[in-house]
Amino acid sequence: DPEQDEATIAKSLLDHVDLTRKSPGGPWVMRMLRAVPQLADVRLSSHRALAEALVERALALDPQKDRASLERRARLAVDLGYAAIELVFDEPELDSEKVMADAARAIRALMA
Repeated sequence: DPEQDEATIAKSLLDHVDLTRKSPGGPWVMRMLRAVPQLADVRLSSHRALAEALVERALALDPQKDRASLERRARLAVDLGYAAIELVFDEPELDSEKVMADAARAIRALMA
C-alpha cells in the first residue's frame, strides 16, 4: 500500500530479511539474481510486478496522480528496499532495524 507509514514499511522489509535468512541459501539466491545475467529477468520481472501493484493501488486512491511519475518512483522504491535487504547481508555488523528504518523513510518519501 503506497500509504503505509514508515514503521509498517520497515517491518515489511525486516520480514523480508527474516524470510531470506530462513530460506536455504537465501542471501546467496539474492546475490545470484543480481550477479548472474541469465537471472536478471527474474529479478526485474518481480520488481516490475511489485512496482505496478503499488502504482495501481496509488491510482485507485487518487486517479489524478501522474502515472509516469508513480511508475518511476515505485520502481525506485522497490529497488531501494531490495538494496537495503542486500546491504544487511553484505554488512552483517550493521543494525538491520536501523537500516530498514532509514530505507523506509526514503521509500515513504518517494511514494508520498
